[in-house]
Amino acid sequence: MKFNVTDNRNFGLDLIRALSITLVLLSHTFIFNTVELGVWGVEVFFVLSGFLIGQILIRDFQNGISLSGILNFWKRRWYRTLPLYYAVILIKFIFFDSSLGWKIIVYIFFLQNNFVGIGFFGVSWSLVIEEWFYLLLPIGFIILFRKGFSKQTFLYSIIAMIVGFIALRTAWVIHSNRPFDGIRPNFIFRFDSLLIGVFLAHLKIHYNYIYFKLSSIKWFLLGVLLMVFLIFNLGKTHVAGVSRADSYVFYRTLWFALFSFSVFLVIPFFENSVTIKKISTVKPLFLIFTWTSILTYSMYLIHMFVFQIPFGTENNLISIFGHFILLYAFSYVIFRFYEHPMMTLRDKKIFNRR
Repeated sequence: MKFNVTDNRNFGLDLIRALSITLVLLSHTFIFNTVELGVWGVEVFFVLSGFLIGQILIRDFQNGISLSGILNFWKRRWYRTLPLYYAVILIKFIFFDSSLGWKIIVYIFFLQNNFVGIGFFGVSWSLVIEEWFYLLLPIGFIILFRKGFSKQTFLYSIIAMIVGFIALRTAWVIHSNRPFDGIRPNFIFRFDSLLIGVFLAHLKIHYNYIYFKLSSIKWFLLGVLLMVFLIFNLGKTHVAGVSRADSYVFYRTLWFALFSFSVFLVIPFFENSVTIKKISTVKPLFLIFTWTSILTYSMYLIHMFVFQIPFGTENNLISIFGHFILLYAFSYVIFRFYEHPMMTLRDKKIFNRR
């Protein structure tokens, strides 16, 4: 059977994924471990996930929402995300660290951020936010739009939800004075970042002329400038584990929304730019960025384990290069023989039931 997963992909969106996972990986090397590159990379993932999932939900449910449709959506998402996640945490629990005991159950149900913390599996904090978003957003849809929705009512509803989550986060910060790292992984207060991606998806589907205008270089540059300003601004306050960000409400409330909005402004350019499409015609660049995007999930889940493998050299650069080579190799094997078969099984089961 031919194994080709690089066809029919948008290179610009793959490029965003590749750049984002690279930020996360670099944040866990000795060179950049004092700068919050991983924070920025994951925040980009949130908006991109909302954008992609939003398109699926809007197209599937705009003429009416059924329970069977929601179940199919959940099955597709869970076949994609849960098998590898559960495999990784169970392998770690059984063979390397069983100190959590029965509390490992909170990791099964993605409740670790709010109960036992993420010390057992640090990178899982972002998966908690995404998985709860995948679960709750369709439920919100069926409550608000069971019989379908007009593009105007959906637009206003999404804007209202974004503003509502920002207000909820702000009220909680003012009330509890929780630190930056106490707000960032709390899924209850982070859905606005993914909803900003859903908002962009709605513009693409129902207000394409606006989305096309957002693809211009001027909006892209504005987004980049805003992103750089916010990165530099947070970078000055959140470095080397010493966080002045905890002393300012802005970093724990509006900073997240503004950073997500900067991502909102750059995605259309990446997806539609002629310049980006020209880059994709350079075969080596196409293969590097596309495969990095394809392997992103497995790389994200296992990179901390791979980075702990000793290389027996005092040259840190050689060690980093070796770790990256191993990470790509392991991630490809996982994708080829576990992730991809699971997705194939998913498609067969869902298709056969229709």
